[in-house]
Amino acid sequence: MTPDELDRLRAASRDVVARARRHAHPGLAIEAIGFRARAAARKWPMTDRKVDWDWTRITKRTEVRRIDAAFWVDETLCGLAYGKITTHGPALTRLEGAPGEHVLKGHITDLAIAVLETLAAALGSTRTMLEDPDPDLIAWYGLRGYLPVADPELSRYLAKERAAR
Repeated sequence: MTPDELDRLRAASRDVVARARRHAHPGLAIEAIGFRARAAARKWPMTDRKVDWDWTRITKRTEVRRIDAAFWVDETLCGLAYGKITTHGPALTRLEGAPGEHVLKGHITDLAIAVLETLAAALGSTRTMLEDPDPDLIAWYGLRGYLPVADPELSRYLAKERAAR
């Protein structure tokens, strides 16, 4: 698959999820993580964040086989998700909701997983993965079908398998 084809699939996956969820979240836009999202994330107060990821460093090298999503409602950046497309399946490696109150509070993870699973389906992958999930959320991920992986090489991940089409 060419880099341009992957770009189109990433954009289409973000758009499909945004359109499907706009009824519940008016004003929702899901975009690639670009300058505007990185600039907005730099303004997030460090004292209120659960993680201290440097989104500029994470996303400035544009990996061809990546997953990236910036979750906006109107002009408010509500969350960021980043991952990679591996031979084992697409995986989210970083996920963060904006600190404080915002209209997508409690929904960023579901939206990020929806983008991940939509992209996986478009790629024909039967597995999606979450790298180093928050230990407090493992049971919650399990309710969505994400379970520990038996393969020692993938012990950092939770994975969800879907039937091949």
